[in-house]
Amino acid sequence: DMAHELFLALQVEQSQERRDVVRAAFRRLDTTSEGLVDMAHVVRSYNVSRHPQVSDGSKSAEEMLNEFADTLSDAVAFRRGQRSYPTNLVAWEEFEDYYKLVNGCFTTDACFCSILQKVWDLDKMPNTAIDARAVLARPAAGVPAKSRVGLHHWQANTLPSNVTHHNVDNCINVGDVLHRVRRQVAQNGLKSAMNVVENFCAVDDDMDDLVDVYEFREACRRSNFTLRDAEEVAIFEECNTDESRGSAHEGGKINVQQFLRLLQGPMGELRRDAVRTAWQAICEDDIRGNIGPAQLKESFNAEAHPLVARAQLEPGEALNEFLNTFSLLAHLRGGCQNGVVAFSDFLAYYEVVSSTVDNDAYFELLLQRLWQPGAADMNSAPSGPPFAKSRRSPLADQRPPPHSGPSAYWRAEATNSPDKEESHRRFMRKDGPGDTEQPPVPGYSPITKSSIVFDDHDSGELGTVMRRLRESIRKRGIKGWKNLVQRFQQNDHRGNGTVMRLDWERLHRTLGLGLSSEEQQILFKGFSATRRDGAMNYRDCLRSLCGPTSDTRQLLVDRLFDVLSEGHDLVPAETLKAEFDARNAPPCLLGLMSEKQMCSDFWDAVDFFGGVAGFDADRFAEFFQLFSALHPEEDEFRFMTTAAFGLSVGGTSGQGGA
Repeated sequence: DMAHELFLALQVEQSQERRDVVRAAFRRLDTTSEGLVDMAHVVRSYNVSRHPQVSDGSKSAEEMLNEFADTLSDAVAFRRGQRSYPTNLVAWEEFEDYYKLVNGCFTTDACFCSILQKVWDLDKMPNTAIDARAVLARPAAGVPAKSRVGLHHWQANTLPSNVTHHNVDNCINVGDVLHRVRRQVAQNGLKSAMNVVENFCAVDDDMDDLVDVYEFREACRRSNFTLRDAEEVAIFEECNTDESRGSAHEGGKINVQQFLRLLQGPMGELRRDAVRTAWQAICEDDIRGNIGPAQLKESFNAEAHPLVARAQLEPGEALNEFLNTFSLLAHLRGGCQNGVVAFSDFLAYYEVVSSTVDNDAYFELLLQRLWQPGAADMNSAPSGPPFAKSRRSPLADQRPPPHSGPSAYWRAEATNSPDKEESHRRFMRKDGPGDTEQPPVPGYSPITKSSIVFDDHDSGELGTVMRRLRESIRKRGIKGWKNLVQRFQQNDHRGNGTVMRLDWERLHRTLGLGLSSEEQQILFKGFSATRRDGAMNYRDCLRSLCGPTSDTRQLLVDRLFDVLSEGHDLVPAETLKAEFDARNAPPCLLGLMSEKQMCSDFWDAVDFFGGVAGFDADRFAEFFQLFSALHPEEDEFRFMTTAAFGLSVGGTSGQGGA
């Protein structure tokens, strides 16, 4: 009696939440609803591998299972007493009293309920709503329905083909299914892809890298994507492991890491090279080197992120997203051993990033910008086969080198007074009053007597106006250049490359170039100062707007011409349009323009500047000089002359798939 009173005193009253969980566990065991379950069935149903102490390695599965079986049998035997009839059945009251006895071992309701839900698989209760998907419209699937189309004729194969109604002979392609899920996840960004990894690792609470069909469905639900029953079966068959054979219906399991690799898709060799190049730059060309988290954070160039450049993301937000997602993946993978980041950790992170990026060129551009100067040197000459003899455009060197010696109006007597500064006042358009020498007027050349300064491309008021006009045209893309040149030619009534003042003002107003009246006058005077008829030389204006093409960029243009001309002296306009891939053009990579709009603008520009004859070497160089003005960043221009035409950024081979 004293022992029984002690037994009752040790019992702790359970909360309603704990009683509900215990009742749910017994109902799962009592499939016949008789209120009695076999002891062996209870022990066999106890999923010891999901117990937290087994998952963290503090106890073995065998030790924990023996402890549960012994304590349960002892508690039942003690409750019945010595005179009870021996039986292997456990009643509901005995099962409930057992958990009342061990109730005090759990400090919180959350801990108690979480452990019982795991060890009794309460979170894997059969879901009839999910299981019923397999039998939806099963009698009609694959059966050709008929409808009368005439008095004696029937029409077959009228059954609609969709997710629910499909032919039984159609096989599920796992690659297509995973590609659909991958695209769905990628639409929500990098955080969503990392959440998928986290969800599938979280449902594997016994940490054996294996999940069954119920855990798989729970992870899919958390990740906000669904799969049909046939698709689940195909995935389980594809990801089955030797130690857990069986389909989704047979209680089989799949390897989590193998499924995640299939879901993320393979990373192409070009992408791996881009990741390797970025890592070598961070570690100073040591691919096997390790770095600290602080160095990795310092090397991340958030300001150059494409979304930051588009003002869709703040630099701090881009940096926080990288740090949070990188640390989360390292925690899930068990990476960054000893507190250092290895190349394997860096590669594993960008394997997940790669699954959210559909375009090889954008992936490479992203790495180059985020890890500069860690990315490939964009100022180096392109690799590949030997180049043909460099074809220099006549516009490549429009201006003579700066003149540092005495001018053409130098006077010998000026050397007798070294403190006296040489002046060309009397040769300038604006003379100072009287005979007193005045300093040179800023913004005017003493040699040409015009406002175009040859040793400084963007100096003075004219330079400021030119920069504003160049930026206005750059925002419009190649279509802006085409419209500007076309309007100049339409207003060139004399056909000598000039326009009059009223025509220039009308042209500016029609195109909406955004210059003020004073700026229009400055630009007109700057390019009409050398002409006696007072007309503006728009050809000089266009050359000045384009600016010179560097040797590195000219090599890229020459290589592209060699590839497209195929050994001839001409690139047909149709060839240039056919080889252009708008999705790899910088405006599309950076999200500034749709592929359809970019393709339309490029085709119109090719037809306008190339005409029926096409592009010879000089005209080809002049055409891409416009793109050089549109893309001041070296990497953008390189992608425009390589990836946009199917060439590798580093060579002449085609892009590889991701």
